Amino acid sequence: MQMRAGEVRHFAGCRRVLDLGCGAGIFLQLLAEAGIAASGVERDPVIAAYGRGMGCDITTADALDYLQRAGEHAASLAFDGVYCSHFVEHLPVDVVQTLLARLARLLPPDGTLVLAFPDPESIRSQLLGFWRDPEHVRFYHPELVATLASAHGFDLEWSSYHEQPHEVVPFALATLGLVPAREHRQLARRIDRLQAALDVTLDQQRRAIAALTDRTDQLWAVNRTWAWNDNAVLKLRKRG
Repeated sequence: MQMRAGEVRHFAGCRRVLDLGCGAGIFLQLLAEAGIAASGVERDPVIAAYGRGMGCDITTADALDYLQRAGEHAASLAFDGVYCSHFVEHLPVDVVQTLLARLARLLPPDGTLVLAFPDPESIRSQLLGFWRDPEHVRFYHPELVATLASAHGFDLEWSSYHEQPHEVVPFALATLGLVPAREHRQLARRIDRLQAALDVTLDQQRRAIAALTDRTDQLWAVNRTWAWNDNAVLKLRKRG
């Protein structure tokens, strides 16, 4: 709930929100606490039943099938917001296109669509988590998803990817402290000469300190890549 709490703000002013693939209804509870009416769709009957037992309005159905039926009665359902978290990475590109088309059919003009999914530029997602789920199909870059959504009538209003720019720095071997053995021996001999030269000038010391500072800055820049968000979140607005 703490991970998702910050995304409730995107639905401020919405009358009724649909959580697509809602699981046990964690985000539905967060919306309810914010005074926003919401319903969910979950394909797993056990998880859906658990969520209903917690007081959430959850329909047991396949998400795409539900959207197909709901699109035929969009006016009566009156959803003006849709939350879709960690769903697109389970779908091939052609099905993502179908998903966006059905969402566009469901939402009215100015309706809000929020998509959350693993960020392919997150080192943690790439190395530690994504492929542990056997149903994950592929990574989607947030710029790709925003482009696909635009083709289906959505404008990008906010992106976590843009809010946290990703500075890409070179992973040079010397920067990481890893060098071939020959270069290591050369560096070792140089260090020996420097240690033996007790008459090192102040100017040489300044250069050494500047080089150390530069290397430290590069290492810190590399280290910061681990701080990138694991997930990308897009807030999209249905065009009139």
